[in-house]
Amino acid sequence: MTQLSMFPEINTTSVVPPPGPTRARSAHQHLLMAAGMHPLARLVKGLRLHRDAAPMDDKLAPGLRCRDCALTFRQTYTVRRYLKCYLWPSRGEASDIRMWWPACEQFKAREPE
Repeated sequence: MTQLSMFPEINTTSVVPPPGPTRARSAHQHLLMAAGMHPLARLVKGLRLHRDAAPMDDKLAPGLRCRDCALTFRQTYTVRRYLKCYLWPSRGEASDIRMWWPACEQFKAREPE
């Protein structure tokens, strides 16, 4: 007999598990962007979006994005490659950035190749 079968009045089909750390982090990052903060503001305190940054809700709109910044780099010390920023270069998942994110106020234009 399981513990839940001891309480038949509890409806276990409507129990929603809490989001995992990755989904919770993504939700918080979207809230930060909506408030004018860069998603890395969780790690780099007070990091705001650039005034010419692309809008967060349209990934194809013109404007500055992390992919255009000279501070972004691909981590190469693991089998998989992750996009990171020199403002907070850690090995953890929390410091991974997305290429489509709007640029932060520390944006530095990438040199033409």
